[in-house]
Amino acid sequence: MATPPGLKAAVAAPQELRLRVWIDETGAWHARAEFVDGRPRAFDSPFELARFVSRLPWPVTPPDPGGLR
Repeated sequence: MATPPGLKAAVAAPQELRLRVWIDETGAWHARAEFVDGRPRAFDSPFELARFVSRLPWPVTPPDPGGLR
C-alpha cells in the first residue's frame, strides 16, 4: 500500500534489544530480552515471546482513505 501524496507515514523509533534463549537442565524453554536502557523482560514460552515482538511499535502506514473503515 502506497502512502498518498503529501502524507508521510508515521515511523516509530527503532527498538533495540538483546535476546537470550536457552533450555534449562529440566528441558524447560526460557528467553530474556533486555532493552538498551536496561529494562528486562523474561519469557517462559516461545509463543509469549512472539506475541511480545509482534506488538513492538513497528513503523506504521496510515490507512487508505478510500478503503474500508
